[in-house]
Amino acid sequence: MRTDLAQACLNAHPSPQDAGPASWKQWTEAIQQFLSERFPDHDIAELIHARAELVDRMLQVLWREYRLNEIEDLALLAVGGYGRGELHPYSDIDVLALYRGRRAPEELGPFFQALWDGGLKLSQSVRTVHQCRQDARDDITLMTSWLEMRHLCGNSKLARDLEGNLEPRIGLFRAPLWTHEQFFQGKVTEQESRHQQFGGSNYRLEPNIKEGPGGLRDIQTLHWILKRHEDIESPSDFCEPEELELLHEGERFLWQVRFALHETSGQAEERLLFNYQCPIAERLGYQGDTVNHTVESFMQDFYRTTSEIDRLAEVLSQHYRESLQPPSRNAPRPLNAYFQVLDGYLETRDEKVFKRRPQGLLELFLLLQQNPEIEGVRARTIRLVRANLHRIDDAFRARLASKSLFMEILRQPQHVARELRRMNRYGVLRRYWPDFAKVVGMMQYDLFHIHPVDEHTLRVLTELRHITKTVHEGENPLYHELFLQFPKPELLYLAALFHDIGKGRDGDHSSIGSVLAREFCLDHHLSAYDAGMVHWLVEHHLQMSITSQKRDISDPDVVSQFAMLVGNGVRLRGLFLLTVADLRGTNPALWTPWREALLYQLYVATDQQLQRGLDQPFDAAQQIEDLKISALAKVPHDEPAACHRFWDSLSDSDLLHYTDDELAWQTECIVGRDPGIPTQVFVRHQGEHHCTEVLVYDESHARLFVPLTAALARLGANVLYARITETRDHHILQTFLVTDVDGHPISERYALEEMRTTLQNVAQAPGDFDRPVLRQPKRRTRHFDLPTEIEFVQRETPPETRINLSTSDHPGLLWTVSRALDSCQVRITQARITTLGAQVQDVFTVTDAESRPIHDPKMQTQISDTLRQHIKELGDSLRE
Repeated sequence: MRTDLAQACLNAHPSPQDAGPASWKQWTEAIQQFLSERFPDHDIAELIHARAELVDRMLQVLWREYRLNEIEDLALLAVGGYGRGELHPYSDIDVLALYRGRRAPEELGPFFQALWDGGLKLSQSVRTVHQCRQDARDDITLMTSWLEMRHLCGNSKLARDLEGNLEPRIGLFRAPLWTHEQFFQGKVTEQESRHQQFGGSNYRLEPNIKEGPGGLRDIQTLHWILKRHEDIESPSDFCEPEELELLHEGERFLWQVRFALHETSGQAEERLLFNYQCPIAERLGYQGDTVNHTVESFMQDFYRTTSEIDRLAEVLSQHYRESLQPPSRNAPRPLNAYFQVLDGYLETRDEKVFKRRPQGLLELFLLLQQNPEIEGVRARTIRLVRANLHRIDDAFRARLASKSLFMEILRQPQHVARELRRMNRYGVLRRYWPDFAKVVGMMQYDLFHIHPVDEHTLRVLTELRHITKTVHEGENPLYHELFLQFPKPELLYLAALFHDIGKGRDGDHSSIGSVLAREFCLDHHLSAYDAGMVHWLVEHHLQMSITSQKRDISDPDVVSQFAMLVGNGVRLRGLFLLTVADLRGTNPALWTPWREALLYQLYVATDQQLQRGLDQPFDAAQQIEDLKISALAKVPHDEPAACHRFWDSLSDSDLLHYTDDELAWQTECIVGRDPGIPTQVFVRHQGEHHCTEVLVYDESHARLFVPLTAALARLGANVLYARITETRDHHILQTFLVTDVDGHPISERYALEEMRTTLQNVAQAPGDFDRPVLRQPKRRTRHFDLPTEIEFVQRETPPETRINLSTSDHPGLLWTVSRALDSCQVRITQARITTLGAQVQDVFTVTDAESRPIHDPKMQTQISDTLRQHIKELGDSLRE
């Protein structure tokens, strides 16, 4: 029976008769346009079913036109998604031509060619029934596709023969073909492999709506598994009504997204790429104050939908697996009056446990922590948990027993993160903690935060638990040591849970989260001191990262100010560990050796200040003396007088920027340099910060910073840090710390020599390197065109100006900025480069040409305008 929509389309656009490919191509384009105009207002199921019916019409007409209906032993079947009657705008049209005989009819070739020429994206195969059975035995994907067969044209008996031959058991003398047990295991293995390709989660910046966890393929897999079972007539025989409704709603939502994605991309695209997310959100009717809010609202619905499908598919799959097992002969082992363990799995002792004792909805997770030998939870019990979530209400949350159980879960020595994740999968966490429910699936439309807030929160908690277990290879042992020194680990866990809970609300999320954290802690009967600790950690959870990356942490004043903020060693240890876990849990690309080294340097300097006492001034003279002694021991030259002459040429503030290793290496380079060459370049692999260090020693007073940054961009180097120092004898030291474009140190000898030679050529002929050859920005980065924000900050000691620059990340940006500042007669003395996804947040310490701070508002305006213009020109040139 043709749907009303398909009939309406045929009334408006009758199918051609006895027409050539051009007419059919026009017709396929017309029906595509007809259906597109009715999306998204029309019922999505009817749209995709109507397209399948209209394609049916085209195949059936051409089948007759090519006189294939006159061949008795031939049939055409729709298989796969087309067999289900589901076709999205650019879905493949899977067909199987079945024939009986020694050779396939030659007439099929022109028929298939006509379909391609008529605008259909066909995926065809030609087989006998016997070949199908043989191929299905070897390939579960083919077997699955043919489960969806639907007769279109020709001999229907061939279709029935195939259907009979694909039955699990046929007669006494034929081997079973994919029994429901085998089929289930095969599809589960296939699904696990597919999920692994996506990191086990569809919480990705650009998720795959079809193949990713919780996507359409998971719903289809469940459908196939149930269809293969001889004793299951329909999904309602296996699933609860609420489960079927959830699957139905999720499928319809994903159908809408997929339909819009195909139309927006103009192809069979299954990835929600950044450049499609905004137009799809708007097409589906999402609205927000900004483009970001529109996309974030849409993606939150997407993440929530796929998460629910993923969790439900997991429960139903486990339920199916358990149904295949024979009844256990073992006696259950009681844990208490409400729970027992059978064959390694936790289960309730009866169906009404949660009705009699709602607190069991939390106790279940505590028992799993306290009994680590338990392998998991019975599917029946998981379904009972989901069915009783409504019992977690305000009265439940107000009970002392509930609060005590939740805190006891956090205080357990093992499996804290694992069980909180399980609580989230079962829906318990968001019911017990309503503030958490608000951030489930909440994403930020950028390249910095690669996980939604709920997933990021649990990843931060997992990172903290990772630190607790042992010292891992390649990891700083300080983390584990500091964790053992922190008096109450549950306070750190609470800080991790609340640090981003304020996102999505008006105001500073750190301040909002800190207030919510204090209320939660006091409500759960923590002491005022403990509640205050969690409040402070949440409120300031970004400060250590910001200070280490954007401030000059070699400056004693910066360290002193940070130490005043922290106040004591317990806070410092807690903030340090939370910051490490937060960076690791935000984006793996953020946790670089460079950032780790900066955090560690700030921690050590702050700890030393706290041990001296906040009222004790930093002893710069002693620090410098200790630095020289340590550096001298590392300099291989037996010329201490020459070393001291170089050090005497540096100011105290310059010396405080050095580590002993860096000072020793630069001293060795300068003392041993060729005095006949006025400008020399030295390069080494810098192990301390896991990067490459470049030193340019210049006696010629050439303005080399701009051409040096151009050459580094041409070499594909990513500059992390730059410092320009003028010695008392008016020589210039320019120091760069760089990595390759992927953040790895450049350590191969040939690459270091190429860099040194290139930069040495710059020193000799800077005019030849006035512009770099820029690589194209990455696809994801190109999509984000962020505003350029510029801020001037004055510093009294030493007198200088700091420019805070936030803009889109582009290849060659440092060269562009240095060129713009140079054109304004501005000198850069230090540059800190921080890349956060598609955004950079750079800090430049500058003076005017006379080494004075820049106070004049007119000059600041000129600098800002010049920077904006140069950055715009760079972006425009890269888009050409």
